[in-house]
Amino acid sequence: MEKAVELLSESATRIKYRASDQLKSRSAKLRYNNEKHCLEIEFVFGKDDEAQQDLEVMVAIMLKDVQSVHREDYIEKARLSYVVALHMHPTVETDGQSGFYKPLVQHVLVFMMPQDRDPWFAGLSQIQEMLPGKPKDTLTVVGLLSRIKKVRLEEPRAGIVVAMRLNLANQEELLEVSQQQVDDRTLKKDIAQWVKVHNVEPNELTSLYRLVKSLVHRWTMEVKTAHVVQKINDLHFDNFIGAHGGDSAEVLERVNRELAQLDYDMPQQIGQHGVGSFMIIQTLRRNTQKMQLINKQACQIYDQHAKTRA
Repeated sequence: MEKAVELLSESATRIKYRASDQLKSRSAKLRYNNEKHCLEIEFVFGKDDEAQQDLEVMVAIMLKDVQSVHREDYIEKARLSYVVALHMHPTVETDGQSGFYKPLVQHVLVFMMPQDRDPWFAGLSQIQEMLPGKPKDTLTVVGLLSRIKKVRLEEPRAGIVVAMRLNLANQEELLEVSQQQVDDRTLKKDIAQWVKVHNVEPNELTSLYRLVKSLVHRWTMEVKTAHVVQKINDLHFDNFIGAHGGDSAEVLERVNRELAQLDYDMPQQIGQHGVGSFMIIQTLRRNTQKMQLINKQACQIYDQHAKTRA
């Protein structure tokens, strides 16, 4: 809780404020008062506001009266708004005979950027849960969530497929993917766990997973491409007959048959993910077809040399 208080008390944050019973938002500065456990919203008056003498100068929201804290993104006037909505506890008024509930009040805080909004959302959630008077069994600690500001790729060490440094709110963290994690199910599970452990915003999970998956796919494609290239070279007539011997006609028929099968299986061998894999498949297919022609010529030269030696 101390970390959340320190972060929110650092300085005022510019926002737009509107209560649920108001139609128009007003520019304001948002502060957290740790002594009173309240939010102080100090309005910034413009030229149009100065003419209205009845406008409030400040609104104070006691966190003990907050029932829940919500984070929302929505489009308003063709731009995205980053919102923290505070839902207040219902209060009872009495008319002397029977009590009735006042309408629920909601305070809407609109931030300019998500990196301004998200620390306030996480901090308010934590502070509100930890206020004095809450039953101990309902206390939950909400870590300060971070957005990913920057990604820097690194050269992977032995046994590692992908290595990257991610710049979070206050620190840089290392994310590595080993060769045992490259299947989709394991990768998705491990990335979700990494996001949870490092208190990263949950809505960053999808984009991070897609980035890591694309890098894993690139590594997989490089490995499979190298394997196919080596196999094509091994099916060169001269290489094959030198290693295994045999009748030249039978060797030619065998290597070209295996090259044709390799050509047919190429999409499954490399994988079909995007333009890059398509181009690699087309290039390798041309290589297999060229190798079949080369093998025919190599077989003819081999037979001519055999006759000359005889």
